[in-house]
Amino acid sequence: MIKYMQKILHLLVIILLLLIAGCESDINIADIQQDTFYYGTVGNREMIIKVNHLNGKLFDGDYYDISQNSTVNPIEFHGKIKRNKCVVSFLDKKMSIQHIQWKFSDNRFTGSCKIDGEEYDFQFTAYTAPEFKKYKNRYKEPIYEYNVIKNVKYGTATGYWTSNPTTSTDYFEIIKNGLSSSIETSTLALTMDIYLPKNDYLSRRPLLMLIHGGGFYIGDKADAPIVRWCNHFASLGYVVASINYRMGFKPAKQSIERCGYRATQDAHAAMRFLLANQDKFKIDPNYLFAAGSSAGGITTLNLAFMRNKNRPESSHGNWVLEDLGDIESSGNTLKQTFHLRAIANMWGAVHDINEIANSNTSIISFHGDADQVVPYDYDVPFKDIQLGFSKLFFNKMYGSAAIHRKAKELGYRQTLHTFPGAGHAPHVDKNDNPTEKFWFIQKEMTDFFYREFLPRDVVISSKQAQVYTIDISNPVRTYWKAEGGLILSSNSTSARVVWLKSDTPHKLSVAGYLENGAAFFTEQNF
Repeated sequence: MIKYMQKILHLLVIILLLLIAGCESDINIADIQQDTFYYGTVGNREMIIKVNHLNGKLFDGDYYDISQNSTVNPIEFHGKIKRNKCVVSFLDKKMSIQHIQWKFSDNRFTGSCKIDGEEYDFQFTAYTAPEFKKYKNRYKEPIYEYNVIKNVKYGTATGYWTSNPTTSTDYFEIIKNGLSSSIETSTLALTMDIYLPKNDYLSRRPLLMLIHGGGFYIGDKADAPIVRWCNHFASLGYVVASINYRMGFKPAKQSIERCGYRATQDAHAAMRFLLANQDKFKIDPNYLFAAGSSAGGITTLNLAFMRNKNRPESSHGNWVLEDLGDIESSGNTLKQTFHLRAIANMWGAVHDINEIANSNTSIISFHGDADQVVPYDYDVPFKDIQLGFSKLFFNKMYGSAAIHRKAKELGYRQTLHTFPGAGHAPHVDKNDNPTEKFWFIQKEMTDFFYREFLPRDVVISSKQAQVYTIDISNPVRTYWKAEGGLILSSNSTSARVVWLKSDTPHKLSVAGYLENGAAFFTEQNF
């Protein structure tokens, strides 16, 4: 009896279409769209019908019972209209249905009919595939033009200098030229250049702070490699700040160590300034990043991990040297606190490996294993200075290999890219032009930071018949598309899909974006 009733319900669906298009009706036959799917119900059963041909009082098409299965087979039907009734043939059966009442408007029809004295309600709507939109992949591909605000002052501090552009690689020449400037300190303006994406739809954007290298003696926020990375990340949708910081030291171990600490204080002051002005620059304080090379890598690591308990001993001062104060006590009086989500360390190092435990910050590191300036593992810096003088001026430091091991031990997200046989700063040649490693670093840094916005690729899974879900929470917008099937309903994280058995592959696609601006797109065959 149940199977018999199911067949009757199937027939009702077909006849509905026929009567709407029938000659007895005052509705134009063009109202019924051929080769269009109509989705609806007869009684308590869900069905899809499609009229393939309409020729006067003759018709044929396919119908699908979609009440249970994910993949449904079409059943052909043929029929004709005879006066006030329809005769339909399917599965070697014939059936006549009478007393049909119906209403058609806006590609939707509703009504009722009787079969063997039983009355059934029906309603159907022409199926329209939902809108599908694929967003550009923010944070992974260039999208935006940007403005640059130069020389934004973020604080003042006592020191020797904050900018020293040079292309020389001779340490003794560099030190000699700077000795006259490191006799006395003065009050210095601390400045940064800020790169802001234009025409951005987000009200809050991630912030990336870039810190140039140069042995705490040379360099500038407008150094060519730094500017290239500023341009790149601003085009991806980041607010980017390239900072100048205090440099210069006397040729003594304590002076050099204190110089590195001052740079950490300045980077901290710069981050506090940016957070104090987060509304002005549209910064999202939940997505803070930093990157630096050489001395900038050291400063980046300290910005993320150093706390006052890890201050180098020389920063506390003695009967000759003044106490430099806590990390947060210099540059400006702002009190903002922060947590860096991820950093890029390019051939940097730390004095205290235990400071890595202070913050669960993701770390990607790049380092040549033949670096003689900053140790790849644990050694004294500037080993290429002849006659072993480096031991007189520097304490041993923990380089990228040691940092990577510690981060891995602590369970942080971490990646180390070792350049076999490469020395210091392999990202540029002697003329400061980018090498192949520069572009490699840029890509890997981009991808690594991206995982802070979208921790894993979006995957579509089927948890129950006809229902497909994505493993992501609360996307702002989501679009679904089915090839070889129909999307009957959807929301931000799931879709109900019926696959129509045919030679067409069954492919489900989903796209959208998150509140943090990261776009996602995936497509899978089913």
